[in-house]
Amino acid sequence: MAARKPAAAKPGEFPAAGRARAVIENVAPAVDGGRFPIKRVVGEEVTVEADGFADGHDSLGCVLLHRRDDEERWNETPMVALGNDRWRGTFTVGPVGRYRYAVMAWVDHFLSWRHDFAHRVDAEDLRVAALAGAELIDAAAERAAGADRDALAQWAARQLVRA
Repeated sequence: MAARKPAAAKPGEFPAAGRARAVIENVAPAVDGGRFPIKRVVGEEVTVEADGFADGHDSLGCVLLHRRDDEERWNETPMVALGNDRWRGTFTVGPVGRYRYAVMAWVDHFLSWRHDFAHRVDAEDLRVAALAGAELIDAAAERAAGADRDALAQWAARQLVRA
């Protein structure tokens, strides 16, 4: 279960809660650094790659945002980590028109925790790490609504009892 990216920022905006820890560079395809549009035909797939990384050793989540120029809502496509901080995502060109795309990345605290947890062997280390995981689940429950909120809260409570 990967943590959901922070809701908020639109492409080009920084999160209000503080500094941006995820860095995105070398987005391709790009003609003259984005000065001119790339060209595709209806039905063709656009493959976008970018370098995405964070300060430190935290894991990232990354999505490709895309939309027609005349649409307000951005569509999201998960990007796949290729290794060496490189990410890839695709979308298919629909009706004729101008399209925009952007890459959004964020520190995925749950994935970072899970990666770190897998390397623990000491029983006390595992207990403390499990408590940290339960806190992450509880925080997710506070952001969720309805049945998701209840399920996450129950899961967090079970983890606290086990630890």
